[in-house]
Amino acid sequence: MMLEYSAFTILLIQLVLIHESRGSLFSDECLRHGLKNYYDPTTDSCWIVHTTPLTYDQAKSRCNHMPGYDGHLAFPKTLNHSWIIYTKLTAYDSWIGLQHFGSSTTVNDKSEWYWTYPDGRKESAADALWKDAYPTAGVGECAMSSGNNAISLYNTPCTSTPAKFICQYGKQNFVAGTIFFSVI
Repeated sequence: MMLEYSAFTILLIQLVLIHESRGSLFSDECLRHGLKNYYDPTTDSCWIVHTTPLTYDQAKSRCNHMPGYDGHLAFPKTLNHSWIIYTKLTAYDSWIGLQHFGSSTTVNDKSEWYWTYPDGRKESAADALWKDAYPTAGVGECAMSSGNNAISLYNTPCTSTPAKFICQYGKQNFVAGTIFFSVI
């Protein structure tokens, strides 16, 4: 019985050490990029503001510059995420990964807004933290952060003037074979 307990304990310690060392490398890599960045330990994600203005589509494809990490335009899904943009990054009027899929006359229907990934995947953003009176039909089918407060997303045309943008990165899952088992 003692042998099983020891093997389990060692395995658990190895898993923690592997995860923690990878987390440390990830947070270090995040903080190495640019002046406007933030590593969020609660979600194990990295947020980086790019100040070179790009169109929405250009910004969406640019968020893949950290090899080995899952990057996309930022998804401020929670008040905490919005607070990161508002206070830590001061990233006002920046592209985020929120886009409307529907007719131009139904832009104000929140159920037609989605968080979009570079590979075409999308996930519902019906609960996005919109600025008062947004989204507004006829204004645009992409979204930006605003500087008014933490709950401050607004829609604008995807083809509008280029703007700065916020990329969000998350660690990819462990690759098979990176976790080692040892038995005493």
